[in-house]
Amino acid sequence: QRHAKRVEAGEHLQRFMAERLHRTPPETSGAVIEVGSVAGLTVTGQAITTIDDEIRIAVPDAHIEVTWSALDWKRSDPSGLITRLERQIQRLPETLASLRTEGDTARAEADRAAARIGTPWDRTHELSALRRRQGEINDTLATAMAVDEPPSTDHPAASASVAPVVPRSTGRGLSL
Repeated sequence: QRHAKRVEAGEHLQRFMAERLHRTPPETSGAVIEVGSVAGLTVTGQAITTIDDEIRIAVPDAHIEVTWSALDWKRSDPSGLITRLERQIQRLPETLASLRTEGDTARAEADRAAARIGTPWDRTHELSALRRRQGEINDTLATAMAVDEPPSTDHPAASASVAPVVPRSTGRGLSL
């Protein structure tokens, strides 16, 4: 049935989906059914009675899904139901532009990462020096513990509470 006014379309949809919810057995999800079209896009509806009774209206081709509790559905302004779907559809160009921008950014980052694959890490010398210093500190601590004397305090990092430094991967190389 074709409706020229939002109020009529909303009232029809409200009655139809309320009846579907009423006929859906407890603790189940009813079938997803085509309930109409808006802006040339198919609109589907589903009655769900699992945790709470709810109505789910979707525009699958536009990845739009709106869910109402049974009480909110019953209290909703009929024209508001249709207007809400129309607003979601009107936002599609903005959403598409935003997703394209995010995709371009992700592709650029992937290209930069691919270019870095196989190149030597620019902080290898620093890591080697820190590992040597860690070895010196560990040797000093081991010697001090073996003879039961306090460790040398020549360097601020040489103390009994120093834990071994282990490099960790951040996905972009090693960092300490």
